[in-house]
Amino acid sequence: MAPSATPNGDAQAATSNLPPVVGINFGNTYASVAVYTKEGIAECIANENGERQIACAIAFHGEEIYIGNQALPQLVKNSQNTIAGFRNLLGKKFSEIDQSQKSESAPVIQHPTEPDTPAYKVDVLQPAPSPLPTSAANTPAASNAATPRSEPVPSTRILTPEEVTTMFLAYLLKVASDFLGKPLQGAVITSPPSFTPAQKDALKKAAESADVRVLQLLDESSAALCTTTCPQWPAGAEDRTQLVVDVGASSLSLSVIALRSGLGYILGSKTVVDGTKLGGSALSAALVKHFSKEFTKKTKTELPQPPSSKEDIRATSKLLLAIEYTKRTLSASSTPASISVESLHSGLDFTATIARMRFDLLAAPVYNAISSEIKSLLETIPLDPHDIDEIAYVGGTGCLPGLDSHLLSSVGFSEDVQTPFSNGTMGSGAIGDPTGVLSIGCAIQASLLFGLSEDVPELAQAFEGAAQVKTTTRTIGIVFPTAEGGLDGMGGFYIPVLHKHTPLPARRIFQVEELALAGGEGDKAKKFAFEVWEVEEGVKVDKIMPPKRDPEDGEDEDEDEEDEPEEVKTKTVSKTNFLGAVQGETKGVKDKSKKGAFSASLQIELVLAVDGALSVSVSDSKGEKSIMSVRLSLAEQIAQLQEPAPVDLDPEDVQAGLDAQDILVDDNAREHYVDVGNLRRLQSVADPKYAGVKISRDQLKERELDSAGEDFSDDQDSFHTLESPVGHEDESNGDGDGPVGEEDGDEDIEEDEDEDGTGGDQEDDEDAMNEDPSNLKPLPTPPAPQDTVNTSEGALSSTLQKTRAEDRKKGQAVTQQIAIWDALLDARIRLQKSATCANRLPSSANIKRYEEIPECRSALNKMLDEAFALSDDLFSLQEKLVSANEVVSLPARKRRKLDLEGTLDEYSTLLNDAAAHAANIEHAIHPHTVQTLSKWSSKIQAVAPAALMASSRTAFSSRNSQNLKSAVQLIDETLLDHRKLVARTQARRNNTLRIGEVAGLDGEEDVDIECFDDNDFYQQLLKDIIDSRGSGDSGADHWQVVQKQKKAKKTVDTKASKGRKLRYEAHEKLQHFMVPVPVPGMWHDEQIDELFSSLMGRGLENALGNINLDAPAAEILQGGFKVFG
Repeated sequence: MAPSATPNGDAQAATSNLPPVVGINFGNTYASVAVYTKEGIAECIANENGERQIACAIAFHGEEIYIGNQALPQLVKNSQNTIAGFRNLLGKKFSEIDQSQKSESAPVIQHPTEPDTPAYKVDVLQPAPSPLPTSAANTPAASNAATPRSEPVPSTRILTPEEVTTMFLAYLLKVASDFLGKPLQGAVITSPPSFTPAQKDALKKAAESADVRVLQLLDESSAALCTTTCPQWPAGAEDRTQLVVDVGASSLSLSVIALRSGLGYILGSKTVVDGTKLGGSALSAALVKHFSKEFTKKTKTELPQPPSSKEDIRATSKLLLAIEYTKRTLSASSTPASISVESLHSGLDFTATIARMRFDLLAAPVYNAISSEIKSLLETIPLDPHDIDEIAYVGGTGCLPGLDSHLLSSVGFSEDVQTPFSNGTMGSGAIGDPTGVLSIGCAIQASLLFGLSEDVPELAQAFEGAAQVKTTTRTIGIVFPTAEGGLDGMGGFYIPVLHKHTPLPARRIFQVEELALAGGEGDKAKKFAFEVWEVEEGVKVDKIMPPKRDPEDGEDEDEDEEDEPEEVKTKTVSKTNFLGAVQGETKGVKDKSKKGAFSASLQIELVLAVDGALSVSVSDSKGEKSIMSVRLSLAEQIAQLQEPAPVDLDPEDVQAGLDAQDILVDDNAREHYVDVGNLRRLQSVADPKYAGVKISRDQLKERELDSAGEDFSDDQDSFHTLESPVGHEDESNGDGDGPVGEEDGDEDIEEDEDEDGTGGDQEDDEDAMNEDPSNLKPLPTPPAPQDTVNTSEGALSSTLQKTRAEDRKKGQAVTQQIAIWDALLDARIRLQKSATCANRLPSSANIKRYEEIPECRSALNKMLDEAFALSDDLFSLQEKLVSANEVVSLPARKRRKLDLEGTLDEYSTLLNDAAAHAANIEHAIHPHTVQTLSKWSSKIQAVAPAALMASSRTAFSSRNSQNLKSAVQLIDETLLDHRKLVARTQARRNNTLRIGEVAGLDGEEDVDIECFDDNDFYQQLLKDIIDSRGSGDSGADHWQVVQKQKKAKKTVDTKASKGRKLRYEAHEKLQHFMVPVPVPGMWHDEQIDELFSSLMGRGLENALGNINLDAPAAEILQGGFKVFG
């Protein structure tokens, strides 16, 4: 019997342990995809065309749909049907999109059916309908059915950004699925830091519509962190500080991350969106401008930038497409890159080359802008550039070597900083390639999340947001004391254990090899000891002059420029707080090289808990026996530092036995506050001059010895000797332990550090005390106690008198300003009556016939006399107001003499002189006015947001775009059209006629060049006055409504009592306040009624039924100024 055949293989595909997940870097211009390969590592893959950078664009051309890089050429001739830059529109409303930016692709429109929704409108061709099925039955009758068309049907398609995103993500998923050969079961997609929660939800919804499970939307800095901590990344220090530079097409994202044993803590981040100065778009614009000039130089055909005609726009689009390949060549090779465009403009071909050095010169403004933003971010953290250990680039622009070299030289990083260019990870498809860093990080994160069970949603939710953890603020290290003292004054061999910004809880284990033990040859046990310190790390800057070079042959020594000193930065470490010491015993191993010496290898473990408890355990790894663990607990000390006692301590609380946590803390009342600027920041109410004098403990002991030797009985009633000053570093809050005098004890220690100029030096001396008590310098010999008291009393009295005098001057100035303002309002309201009456006087054409009448002539002379007297008073008032400023010099004024027998022409000459003098005064005070308005306008704009300033600018402009302009700019724009402003005052706004005139026909424009009507400004002035004295809505229209509502019947609810509700409002203690000045009270309803009755005339009162025709017009005194009826 023949043996049975053994099957060779199986028809089933081999099983794979690779996770069927994908990581997608979804940018606004380009995207990339990463999956796990058969080698078990995450790698950025290429599409079917061999492209790892896939353009985020979709083009519709007839029945065809182009996605990715194939859609970019459609921007030249089919831009209206090509959609690009759709990622940033996700989750936005149509009203939120900036329509001022010009788009090179399909424009964004309002959706025709969905309100406030952005959309794209493209022209497509629908496939031709299928023909009718053939019939086997022959019929002689004609068919009534229409013959189907055999051509595609043109139609219009409306697509929202979510639908376009779904189409694009489906294409990326297909690329990954084709590479793996199996369907995908999960994806992690990047989310930019500028995305709102609504935009993230829209992105997740669009991805799920593409039939993929979204495991997480990962922010870009976290995705870069996943890549830089994977095993394939070049090995670096376990604890390092990393700078992530993400340069997009039109944005820049910076993040400073502290990597501590695989955990990342973001120290600071910044995102700037500016396509004209930052990103790849700015570099492309610089190259387009450069090659346009080269094209014009070679072909004598102008290619303007920016383009003006359709042909210029098409040529620019061709140039942009070719520039993308030029930039990739410049980043990959040091040889010059070429560019070739067929039929660029007017049927002319263009070919040129550009070297990398020339390109770096063109890109210098972009490089400088990026370096400036990095410096700004490091200053806000704050962090010195020398503390950055590694730089990771993200984005296609990060592939440029010129950007790397510029940042290293301009920002001030150390020479040891690691970059993808220095560690050899730069290259297409490499782990450090900036174009694939984010997608690889997403793939790594997707493989970790894929194993989580969907039945436990708590696990998946734990990865949604960044965890809020506590970190260390300083580095904790150990010091093994040595006889030599160690380097930098550390007192021994120093080992950093827990670096600053380490998330808590944390544990570190390290090995110390061949540690020398103390003790002689006869000792059975050998001892070891080390200290645990909290250290302060800094950077020291030294300026070193470069060595002088000998002049070469043919060079003149006088022509050599003097070299500037070079700055050399070195890291420094100094002891700050002593945490404790650990001492133990071990037998050790006998050292063969030295007689009688023993050494041991110790394994030291440090654990820092969340509550601040530090545990230190030591074990012998090579000796004959292990030693016990030594525990050092600092929970109480660190808890006291984290939760200090309240500043305002009430002695009654202490007597009552209340703990610190039971006492009310001031921050509880300010939990809803946001510290914006110095006005909202919580300031100390204590003056610096009341701080104690800083002194060392040695001087305290010396003073105690000196005071002990004195005869206490000679001066029993006076306690001026300072035995225990309050100004020590540990007692800076005034909690001194030493006794002070009953009356003058506090005055003994009141020395103004700012007046003596020793504030900064004392702080330096204080640091020196902490480092080494032996370096203390003795303070100068203090003066006699009685002299000290007299000096302190005199300085305090002088300071208080000076402060009181300044406050009195401020109060008087504020009171005087309010009085002047009220007086000017009084005069302005008086003048309005005069201006209204003056508009009814006869015109210049009719005035002559009234001169012959004696009564009219007498009234005219009296009016002119009062007018000239009023103008003199106004000039005197203006000169007094101007003369208050010493900077302004007044022009000379010629005194006028009124001749009652003069002619009208002579009066006109005097009036012209008065107008010229007024113009001279305005010209003299104009620079000071502009300077004052600019100063206060800048102060207001610095404190208040633009949204809160719209109401104050309504009188000048109603457009929201004007809110950010200063007051001087708004006034200048308003006064720009002088003729228009004068014409507004020459138009009559009422039905009053001049004496001797007849009413014109209806519809005629009532323009009088001799009248002056500024009722618009006057009404606005009155409205502001009434709103400031009333409830804010007491305008004329509102006042009429209130009068009508008073007469209407009101429904009174008699079920509830009016006295059952108690309303109260608690205010915190004032810390920033102005000098108290009298403030006029608010107007009540009767006063407002009387004001409107006098301003609007008796007809309004008749209409309301509240008029007394026989009542005379009375003078009303209200709130500091007068209003006349």
